[in-house]
Amino acid sequence: MLMTRIDRYILREIAAPTLLSLLVFTFVLLAGRTLKLARLVINNGVPLQDILHLLVDLLPSFLSITLPLSILLGTLLAFSRLSADAEIIALKASGLSLNHLLRPALIMALVACLVTASLTLYLKPLGYSAFRGRIFKILSQRTSVGLQARVFQTEFPGMVLYADNLDERNSTLEGVFISDQRMGTTPSTIVAESGRFLSDPKRQSLTLQLSRGQIHRYPQDSTEDTYQVIDFNNYAINLPLDQVGQPPGRQKVKELSLANLLKRVKNTDSIAEQFKSRAELHHRFSMIPIPLLFALLALPLGIQSNRSGKGGGFAIGLLVYLSYYLATSFAGTLVVEQHWPAALTLWTPPLLFLLLGTVLYRQALHERRLRHLDHLIRLVQGIWRPGRREN
Repeated sequence: MLMTRIDRYILREIAAPTLLSLLVFTFVLLAGRTLKLARLVINNGVPLQDILHLLVDLLPSFLSITLPLSILLGTLLAFSRLSADAEIIALKASGLSLNHLLRPALIMALVACLVTASLTLYLKPLGYSAFRGRIFKILSQRTSVGLQARVFQTEFPGMVLYADNLDERNSTLEGVFISDQRMGTTPSTIVAESGRFLSDPKRQSLTLQLSRGQIHRYPQDSTEDTYQVIDFNNYAINLPLDQVGQPPGRQKVKELSLANLLKRVKNTDSIAEQFKSRAELHHRFSMIPIPLLFALLALPLGIQSNRSGKGGGFAIGLLVYLSYYLATSFAGTLVVEQHWPAALTLWTPPLLFLLLGTVLYRQALHERRLRHLDHLIRLVQGIWRPGRREN
């Protein structure tokens, strides 16, 4: 299919706001995550280079969100401007149908679908897994570095750690004192002659191996006034590494490759894990056609919202995307928590938006305006530009 000059013109009109939206929204998401990662710099002295690597790991997950949104906004704003400047009327008068005008939008949306497929099926889980591994590597390497001898440390949630002497090179401690409040009503006080940090990259766990010491416990919920003292030669404490919301342990479903996710769906014995895995599988595939659905929906919305201006069109686009996001989130919750059928439930929002887009496009094809849509556009316009309500 050869592209005409009109096709290239419309494609440029769509590309400009699409790329701008993609850059702006991706930057906003990156900036929000950077604030959370800043704790690593403050608490552990992590260099900026490692923080940049972490952000690169998260980039596929951000792009899988911002790319469909950008296609929606770019197409909507482009056709809103073309309609407001009467260029749609001029193109129709020259013999071009709305189907012809839709073609460039579908071409860009199809490219976005291919990119979305690579993101959701491969790059996104790979990025999550790399992010988790990098976080563990950073924290496990710098745990002993961040500690100081003869200073009470609160690096680990629910624990206070103290050591008389600390060898950073060998990750060993001497004269160890630990207050462990993680068990709630049964707090523990642990003293040991020595300790050593041990990391397990495969399980992504960090352990403090203690030697020759005692555990003192005073159960607060006990009906009897009891005090426990336990002597040990060796005692291991698993240390939490959830400083940035990424606790170690078994791989989460969002981190699994497509092949491993399919294996978990088939082989897991847990009903809850099976529904969670099925929800993730169908969510990944249902994200792929979204740019096409948004392009189909954005064209009639853009033509009919020509009087609301760029601000109103932008607000309508965000409203559409928010509606879709809430619908998919609700569908995912029904599958994971209520054990609804994953395929039917998670594909319902895309099918509903396909139906809505088809109805609106047919109305635009026959040059019919939807009164309810006009009311919604005026409402959005009044909220977006309140100073003009009285006109």
